Amino acid sequence: MEKADDLELPQVTIIAWVNLDTTAGRQEIASYADSYGLFAEGGVFKVFIFNGGAWNTAPGVTPVAQGEWYQVAGVVDESEIMLYLNGKLDVKLAIPAIAYQNFPMWFGGGPADNQFWLTGIIDEIEIWNDVLSEDEIGELYRTPPSLGAVDQADKITNTWGNIKK
Repeated sequence: MEKADDLELPQVTIIAWVNLDTTAGRQEIASYADSYGLFAEGGVFKVFIFNGGAWNTAPGVTPVAQGEWYQVAGVVDESEIMLYLNGKLDVKLAIPAIAYQNFPMWFGGGPADNQFWLTGIIDEIEIWNDVLSEDEIGELYRTPPSLGAVDQADKITNTWGNIKK
């Protein structure tokens, strides 16, 4: 995947549903250009931005349990980053503006340095070119999209998983 200028936003909201198999280590959820994104580390979720010289990180305060589903949302505006967990503000931090690097979007790990791989499930990743309010994020948490059940039989991922066994 190549860099996408359409994702270089002055303000952004990134949301994902996450279920971790373990809370140990650093695990990337989603990141664009290693310039803004979400990850888990030290038993909490975190949102970050790159400011041109360093990464500003806002660590959540709510402990994360393995095997549980969470809606994690990172909101970046011109002066602060906010982390929402299950529709509620978890932490807010004043920051400088985002500086964009020359990397693509990635999910579930850091291919730039081949580390920070997530062990668990990521679902329903959304990127908004706006600052969503706590009410809007809360509504997305309370009424997640319903895609219906998928029949997993004979799907390529299951077939491949069975072959690898």
